[in-house]
Amino acid sequence: MTRLARLVKIVNKQKKLINRMSEKFSLNTGWDRLIMLTTFFFFFLHFSSCIFLVITQFEDSRTLFFTPYLPLSDYELYVLSTYFIMMTITTVGYGDVKAETPIERVFAMVIMIVGISFFTLLSGALASILTAHDNN
Repeated sequence: MTRLARLVKIVNKQKKLINRMSEKFSLNTGWDRLIMLTTFFFFFLHFSSCIFLVITQFEDSRTLFFTPYLPLSDYELYVLSTYFIMMTITTVGYGDVKAETPIERVFAMVIMIVGISFFTLLSGALASILTAHDNN
């Protein structure tokens, strides 16, 4: 519960920082949304990578997505997980790292839905920026 409260404080501080930046640099709402979405993207990328690693702790180690790459240090495992999540969010999917177990696949599907939503919002923010630029 305390971590959730800290997360809310961080988000509020981030909003205040973005509002100050908007006033200082005369940014319109499109730029505000773009900055927020980019910040959210990297936060979500890290959070999802960590969750994906936690999920793998409950599975049989012979069938996990990283089994062909073993042995890995914690750092290498995090980078591999982040690589997989980035491919899933961006819908690139090279195929070299893939979800192997049912729980990994369900998590990957959730990440795909979030990725589609993110790029939809990103497209809207960019359209807003271009519209504001055209109006000037």
